[in-house]
Amino acid sequence: MNKTLLKRTLLITCLILAALVVGITLGYLQSPPIKQGNPQSSLIQTNFRLLNGQNKVVTNQDFKGRWQLIFFGFTHCPDICPTALDKMALIIENLGRFGQQIQFIFITLDPERDTPAIVADYAQGFHPNIIGLSGSTQDIKETASAFRVYYTKTEQADLPDGYGINHSGYLYLINPDGDFDRVYRWNESVAEIVSSLRQLLR
Repeated sequence: MNKTLLKRTLLITCLILAALVVGITLGYLQSPPIKQGNPQSSLIQTNFRLLNGQNKVVTNQDFKGRWQLIFFGFTHCPDICPTALDKMALIIENLGRFGQQIQFIFITLDPERDTPAIVADYAQGFHPNIIGLSGSTQDIKETASAFRVYYTKTEQADLPDGYGINHSGYLYLINPDGDFDRVYRWNESVAEIVSSLRQLLR
């Protein structure tokens, strides 16, 4: 192997390794832990203080004694959010009476456009048992940080106002004591999530 080819091979190898390191790092930063008991799960806090559709303050303490299933997104989301909320609605229907033990919550990551009333109407358009919450930019930032939700505003010409929100897509399950339990990926099947929840509900 001549020196030019060797240098080129080494350069390509270094670039591939660098790309892998960047990809792994971004994946870690953007993704919360998947299973209960993961050492990183202790980093997820469940505190929030937001507003419902009637502009009344709602906090995590209001749901003590009930399970909570929470999804973060925004109302102008073209795909992941409506899919996740459709899934929430199907989970409610499939759980039947057991679903009454869970409060289903949608929290916006786009408070500039998503007022409390808009988010509430959007969430209830999927199912009346899903509540929508919003708040100030700082409130949303603090809540997303507590839950370790990755999100960033990006230019997107085909969306209203020319921007969208890139964000992680997990449904966060909070137990009746108010502690983080686990997450489900937005693209997990309804059957898988319902089966998992039925094992927890009594």
